[in-house]
Amino acid sequence: MNAQADAEALEKAMKGLGTDEQAIIDLLSKRSVHQRQQIAVAYKSQYGKDLKDRLHSELSGHFRQAVLYSFYDMAHVNAKACYKAIKGAGTDEKVLIDVICTSTNEEIEALKKAYMDILLEEKQNALRRNLELDVKNDTSGDFEKVLIALLQGKRGGDVDEVKMREECEALYAGGEARLGTDESTFTRILVTRSWKDIVKINEHYNAAVGHDLITAIGKETSGDYRDALQTIVRTAINRNKAYAEVLYRTMKGAGTHDDNLVRMIIAHSEKTMSNQGTVHPASQMNPHDDAAALEKAMKGLGTDEQAIIDLLSKRSVHQRQMIAETYKASYGKDLKDRLHSELSGHFRRAVLYSFYDMAHVNAKACYKAMKGAGTDEQVLIDVICTSTNEEIHALKEAYKDSELSRYTSTLSLRRNLELDVKKDTSGDFEKVLIALLQGQRGGDVDEGKIREDCEALYKGGEAKLGTDESTFTRILVSRSWKDITKINDIYNQAVGHDLITAIGKETSGDYRDALQTIVKTALNRNKTYAEILYKTMKGLGTHDDNLVRMIIAHSEVDLAIIRHTFDSTYEKSLEQMIEGDTSGDYRKYLLAILGQ
Repeated sequence: MNAQADAEALEKAMKGLGTDEQAIIDLLSKRSVHQRQQIAVAYKSQYGKDLKDRLHSELSGHFRQAVLYSFYDMAHVNAKACYKAIKGAGTDEKVLIDVICTSTNEEIEALKKAYMDILLEEKQNALRRNLELDVKNDTSGDFEKVLIALLQGKRGGDVDEVKMREECEALYAGGEARLGTDESTFTRILVTRSWKDIVKINEHYNAAVGHDLITAIGKETSGDYRDALQTIVRTAINRNKAYAEVLYRTMKGAGTHDDNLVRMIIAHSEKTMSNQGTVHPASQMNPHDDAAALEKAMKGLGTDEQAIIDLLSKRSVHQRQMIAETYKASYGKDLKDRLHSELSGHFRRAVLYSFYDMAHVNAKACYKAMKGAGTDEQVLIDVICTSTNEEIHALKEAYKDSELSRYTSTLSLRRNLELDVKKDTSGDFEKVLIALLQGQRGGDVDEGKIREDCEALYKGGEAKLGTDESTFTRILVSRSWKDITKINDIYNQAVGHDLITAIGKETSGDYRDALQTIVKTALNRNKTYAEILYKTMKGLGTHDDNLVRMIIAHSEVDLAIIRHTFDSTYEKSLEQMIEGDTSGDYRKYLLAILGQ
């Protein structure tokens, strides 16, 4: 991406009579929010004009709104939508519900700050106005109270089972068990309890009364207040499904709620996929308290493994690193060294891996796969063949990190991933891994080139005696995931079976597994990850190294969606398979990271 070149392309699209809307769509839809902002800076520098002002004058309607929103992050898109929902006569309560009632504490704080930016952008008096005041002025009654309470961003941490049962009884006593409804009880509990606790309260309620909280709220409340409470419960139970329902409602029936449709698509375009982890930063976390709690768990005879599990499984990688720094400052000892000496086996590895980001976890797994006699080719395939260019570059940098040799050998300081792979593999398998490690997978090509690649694969494989492995390697390593999917479709139509089958017929061993993993990743990356997890536990024995790597590396990135894919694909859920294939504290930690 070249910001100057993109700025020139946009200027060309808007210059003279008429506007080339397709050129604007083709360019801006393929850029991130940050990149669009860079283009705006470059445009101002080159042409002395504000790009958003120019786009505003050249475009119109909901298309203009969508394009202009795409220059903002999720918090600012939602803030703009809330401002528009409150502005002028009448209030769009549905937008306020869909934004505020589905937000975490962190998102509420970001939303309120972004709203101040929007007020300034709209030339409003930000000293006399803020989101809370505007909501208070434009809503009333119990609906106002629940929104204002949510805007405090004080949703708490998990409580114990007894407290949850008490809350369940309080909701019943304040609603269905009496004449009239005690709305304050519903507001207090659904605004302050964690999503996880609301799910459990809902389950207890269902078991005790015979129907869920959503039904109870529908019977006991009405209007916008009812919709707000039901949205909170739906979000707690399944946030993605709640978002899907919001989208569905924008288009259901006659007419379209375009403002909310635009907001949902643009606000979530970058955020949703990056929020598919099962581990998220703890909203209320004190590294000094956490360091003290870990020291207490390891002090004296014996170790309180459950305390370690309960604490570290509820912290993000960054928060764990903060705890480690604080621990060193408070006790003069390295926390990871201390954990290494107190824990053992796969549980120890899982805990220690959880102090690293995805690139470092995968780098450590690759290092271990090649260290000593023998090579664990499966780990190399599962890491390298499923990675994007960006992930390959991050992996290579992480592999050079001195932290890699912490409990192994200082020799890793003088090595790199490419050299180690070259020494530990051979033949076509080595060639495909080394080619992938260049991180040069290209952009999309035209239809003609895709058909040429398809023919080359056929001629280099099934159409001849023997196989031209170099053709398979070249095409599957250099083409984009999207192009590989198209090549696979065309190949299937022409030959009668897909590339995975062709690779199985024409190649063998680790080279075959590598190529098939590349194609599977191109077709459905999450399904490929689910298959990798399944294979770690399928049959006799468990590939614990790969299981730990997958769970910890993906915990903050996309483990939630991988788990969903796994549960939809296989007879047993991921949770059930982990329960059956692991034991003790190791099992407890993996399940805690999984969110169970």
